[in-house]
Amino acid sequence: MDNITIFSDCFSYHNGKPDQFAGYCIIAVNQNDKIIHTEVKAFDGCTNNYGELMGVLAALDYGVNLAQGTGSMVKQFEVISDSEYAILGARERIYKWVKAGWKVYGGKPLSNKILWEKIYEYLVFCTKNGIKPIFTHMDGHQGKSVTLNEDSRIYYQEWCDTKAVAVKNGILRDRGLK
Repeated sequence: MDNITIFSDCFSYHNGKPDQFAGYCIIAVNQNDKIIHTEVKAFDGCTNNYGELMGVLAALDYGVNLAQGTGSMVKQFEVISDSEYAILGARERIYKWVKAGWKVYGGKPLSNKILWEKIYEYLVFCTKNGIKPIFTHMDGHQGKSVTLNEDSRIYYQEWCDTKAVAVKNGILRDRGLK
């Protein structure tokens, strides 16, 4: 069985302010530590948490499509992010929110409900089709100087972060903000 790891990181600017934007970068790596897919997207008027969830959704979409591909040996894939919000939500909390009618503690409405519903749809699809997404939280910013040979997981998480920051900086430059 092929082992696929999908790293996700978010970027955001002016979170919570009128000119905010956010986005994500995902990098999929095979069992030989080779990059097999990269994707970056940005969204105007969106929060950091929105960007984090869109990264997880993109990772789920890529992993599920890969698993459903002709002749695929992928039956599980790992999604790694430095966002506890996204990882704990997808791994554990989402099932509590579904039971509670998409409400959080104290009966408050769940933020980013539409994105969480889409994540849940992927999880249900995976369960029905024998695909196992594994959600792993990994602290970000552990060392930009780590090499692939030292620790591939830290290397790719940092690479994903670096690419996300570069896209954010490019958007800021294009808008004359940097």
